[in-house]
Amino acid sequence: MNETEFDQLVVVLGKRLNNNALTAEGLSRVKAILQVVETTDCRKTIIAFCGGVTHGQSISEACVMYDTFQAHLPSEKSDKIGAVLLEETSTSTVENIVQLSNVLIQSQLLQRGSTIEVKFVSNDYHLERMFTIQTLLNEQGLLGYLKQECHRSGLNVTISSDIEAHYSVAYSHNCINGQLFVLLDELTTYRVYLEGVRSAVFKRPLTEVIVQPLAIAHRTLERLEALVCASSHAVLQDQLPALRSIVERTSSLENNDNIDNELSLFDTLLNYLNRYLDPERDNRISWWK
Repeated sequence: MNETEFDQLVVVLGKRLNNNALTAEGLSRVKAILQVVETTDCRKTIIAFCGGVTHGQSISEACVMYDTFQAHLPSEKSDKIGAVLLEETSTSTVENIVQLSNVLIQSQLLQRGSTIEVKFVSNDYHLERMFTIQTLLNEQGLLGYLKQECHRSGLNVTISSDIEAHYSVAYSHNCINGQLFVLLDELTTYRVYLEGVRSAVFKRPLTEVIVQPLAIAHRTLERLEALVCASSHAVLQDQLPALRSIVERTSSLENNDNIDNELSLFDTLLNYLNRYLDPERDNRISWWK
C-alpha cells in the first residue's frame, strides 16, 4: 500500500517523435515539466508522461520524454518527486486521456476516496483546443471522461477549466506551415461535434449544440483561405474546398444520413494535412537549440 498522500497529478501530453527523437514541440513540454520540478515542491506530485509508439517509430513518446527529463533533472531534485507514471499505449490526445485513466487506476498510487488535482503540460494551441471542446461539447470532453473513470474507481479528480492554471507552452513555429498547422487544429472542434452526432451522445437539441462548433469552423476556414491565398500554398488550395464542402453539407441538420462517410472524409483530410503541415515532420534538433 502506498504511504504517500498525493495531492497533484501533472500530465505531460505526448507529441509525435521524429526518428525516435523529440522535436522542438516535444522538448518544450519536457522543459516545462523540468521547470515545474525545479520551482515547486513535487513530493506529493505524480508526474505522468503520455504517448505510445506511433507509425514509423520504435519507441514510445512517453519513454523518450521521460528519458530526456531524467537526463536533465538536477541530481538534488531526483528524490523530490512523489511518483512517475508512463502511459505508453496511446497514439492520440483522446487515447492519452483514456489510457492515462487506466494507468492511474492500475498504479494504485491513490487510495479510494482520495482527491487529486490534475494539471496538464502541453503547447498553448493544444490545451486551448482541449478546453474549448470540453466547454462547448461537454458530452465529448476528455476531461469529463477522466473524472468519470476515476470516480468509478473511488477517486475524486479536480481539473481547473482555466488554462492559466495549467502549464501552457508557447508554440514557437511562426512560419507559414506553422500558422496553417495551428489554424487547421481548430477544426478539431467541428470534427468532435460530428463524432458526437454520429454516436448520438447529445441530449440537447442539435440546433443548440452546433452553433459554436460551426462558427469556429467557418471562422477558421476563412482565415485558412486568406492565408493560403496570400502564400499560394498549393496543397491547401486543393484541399480547403473539400473541407468547406463537408462543413456546409453537415451543417444542415436535416441531412445526417451520410454522417459516417462525411466524418470519415473530414477526419482523413485533417489527419493528412496535420502531418503534411507540421513544421517538425522532417527535423531533429539538439536540446538547447
